[in-house]
Amino acid sequence: MKLAKRQPHNLAIILALWLMVLASSSQATIIAPILPRIGDTLEIPEALQGSLVTGYAIALSTFAIIIGPISDRFGRRPILLAGTSLMAVMLALHGLAYDFISLLTVRIGAGVSGGILTGVAVAYVGDYFPYEKRGWATGWVMSGFAFGQVVAVPIGTILAERYGFRSPFFLFSVVAAVSFLLVFTVLPQPPINRSEERLSVKIVLQNYWKLLRESTVFSAAMAYATMLFAVSTFIVFFPTWLERELQMSASATATLFMVGGLANILVGPQAGRLSDKLGRKPLIVGSC
Repeated sequence: MKLAKRQPHNLAIILALWLMVLASSSQATIIAPILPRIGDTLEIPEALQGSLVTGYAIALSTFAIIIGPISDRFGRRPILLAGTSLMAVMLALHGLAYDFISLLTVRIGAGVSGGILTGVAVAYVGDYFPYEKRGWATGWVMSGFAFGQVVAVPIGTILAERYGFRSPFFLFSVVAAVSFLLVFTVLPQPPINRSEERLSVKIVLQNYWKLLRESTVFSAAMAYATMLFAVSTFIVFFPTWLERELQMSASATATLFMVGGLANILVGPQAGRLSDKLGRKPLIVGSC
């Protein structure tokens, strides 16, 4: 009876985190296939269009580092609430962008919210789910990224073609708002191991340095960074190359994203479950 009562609760938690990953990843991925539309609408030179991606990425990586120790101290739930609400607002503000600077500003704001959510979502899974279910839960939560490729990115691309580049960001703003409501109503706060150590920039930097001096941690961080760099760089510039060099339409490019995302959806949860049995390292090495 206890298991029957708990299981829907676990699924509701996964749904809340899944929607959050869907909104966050989709709004970042959609920028790639519609980048030429944005450039044409706001008269942004092609040489500057990549800055919209760079500004987002720098903000995301900076705040992902900053927010980690804060979430350790104050808990994951308040950080997730702050991140989802900020994401919803920043995506809605894309509708007010009228030139390169204004759009870059809201993209940086979206990057801040993405940085807040990126690591905390995975950390929440680690805090809440037992080790033997952690891979399964992470696989389902992160499949929100793949679902965005299959459904959200093609829909967003079609919306951008018909109603302008701002329309998909309005859509993802609504998804982020729903995610906020689910986090607020469903997610409990896992126990917090409060340290008596004062939270300051100096102490945080010292703690990060101690971590990176451990060879295992440093290797894992560098492996994740290089994998993410390779995938994100490819995803961002692949659509522009297809359109410029192969004259491929935006809808055709969206279809390619859909096929890749579908494969991700089918494999992701199963790979997570397999990693619970075989270990994380063999799956990571194999996927690379």
